[in-house]
Amino acid sequence: MSRNSEYEARKRNMGFKKITVWVPVEAEDDFKLMAQFTCEHPDHTPMMVRNIKTGRMAKAV
Repeated sequence: MSRNSEYEARKRNMGFKKITVWVPVEAEDDFKLMAQFTCEHPDHTPMMVRNIKTGRMAKAV
């Protein structure tokens, strides 16, 4: 097994799933931070998004 396949197997055993998602370039960092936070805090789930023009929150799910 390669190092990468071993890493992915460990993550799968921890209950994670590898996915590919296309996101806007300007939102890349926000998506990475959100994914990292939800991995570290499995009792939380992303649910709201903020409009960058108005600042208003909206339900995303």
